[in-house]
Amino acid sequence: RAQSVARRVAQKPNGPYPALSKVIVDPHKRVWVGDFESESGWTVVDSLGLIRGRFTLRGAGISRTQLVGVGEQHLVVYVEDSDGAVHLRYYR
Repeated sequence: RAQSVARRVAQKPNGPYPALSKVIVDPHKRVWVGDFESESGWTVVDSLGLIRGRFTLRGAGISRTQLVGVGEQHLVVYVEDSDGAVHLRYYR
């Protein structure tokens, strides 16, 4: 795994990177825009296009943790443990 990560980091891009990665819309019509290079960084934009804040998910990326959903009053986080078992965790 460490060699795989090192190879990916050493790769040169073939062209320009996109500005964003994943996009999630929550029930309040806020748009959560994931950073392209990082699974951990998210920018939250309201329905008027105003930036409401930034969210950083600890343990994301290399440790196989991802934000996969935003509900009415919770976040859904996908976590894959060291045995390869998948867990969905809900945070208020």
